[in-house]
Amino acid sequence: MTDTKYNGWANYETWAVHLWMSKEEDVWRRWRHEAQAAVYRLAEWLKNDFETQAEMLRPGRPCDLWTDLLTSAIQQVRWEEIARALLED
Repeated sequence: MTDTKYNGWANYETWAVHLWMSKEEDVWRRWRHEAQAAVYRLAEWLKNDFETQAEMLRPGRPCDLWTDLLTSAIQQVRWEEIARALLED
């Protein structure tokens, strides 16, 4: 199977399905909602994973300046932005 670029898409078939989906408002709205939900789920998974890793760095240790700084830094991360970037690549 040979892919040939078509209107900026990987091939004609991909372009045609996207075109059809974008013309059917209900279909488009449904899949846009699903895509957004996927971003939020991925962002939540990323956040949980990194928070778990941060916790593992200090098992049983009391809070101190470094813990406070690490916790603050992790809380400032925009996980949805990272999730979107992962999905775009």
